[in-house]
Amino acid sequence: MSGVGGLASPEFTGRPGSHRAAAAAWLTDLSCPSPWSPSRPCAANLITDVARDEFNSGVDANNFTKDIVVAETPARYRMLVKEQFGKLAPTVEKLYPLARFASPYTAYRTIMADSGSVCPMLQLDKKTSKYMPVYADLNADADNPAGENTTDVLGAQHSGSNTLQHFDTSKLDANQAALQQQILLSRTHLARAGSPMAPHTPAWQRYSAAQHPVMSLQPGDTSMTSPTSVAATQHNCSFWNNVTKY
Repeated sequence: MSGVGGLASPEFTGRPGSHRAAAAAWLTDLSCPSPWSPSRPCAANLITDVARDEFNSGVDANNFTKDIVVAETPARYRMLVKEQFGKLAPTVEKLYPLARFASPYTAYRTIMADSGSVCPMLQLDKKTSKYMPVYADLNADADNPAGENTTDVLGAQHSGSNTLQHFDTSKLDANQAALQQQILLSRTHLARAGSPMAPHTPAWQRYSAAQHPVMSLQPGDTSMTSPTSVAATQHNCSFWNNVTKY
């Protein structure tokens, strides 16, 4: 069966503490059982995707029997970092000093996105691209096209920018509509031709190409690829890859 199919990545467990890495994938072959199984590689092309800004909550985010704590204050930021990373907390706070961010909320959200989404995806791309064609993208859309309350736990995932392709185009501004069009064209072209490089979209090479390009999805026809090393540096992946088991 051909088409564009969405999958979720396996769970990645961190040390200390644990969290899940969110990586979406789109396959050209929906009959493919799993693109992450080296023993059963799929004859399909793959787009991996994560958002730069994922979520902002503690380790109990998936336990609905407990109150979810959000980093609304410096004290809560430090509490959540300690809860999530244990003895690594002082190092994490040095890498992500509160003075560098607009709020404790965005500081902790950045930590969780880097450790649980962006860096694991880059590791996933490196491994999976050995067995099948992989195209990697990072959703860097900082806008909020759905008008969600991003200070709310559920809205904190910026699910608006992550699922932009599902919105009514008439309700988007020109910049967001351009990004929506790019996402739709790239996904459907992957299904039809095995490549996301549809006409009128940015050049997008396989992850296995020189410098391992990653597409940065941005509004207003400004999306572009850059070497993996750029994303890895921006998101402190040298640190996270050494202290977290994916």
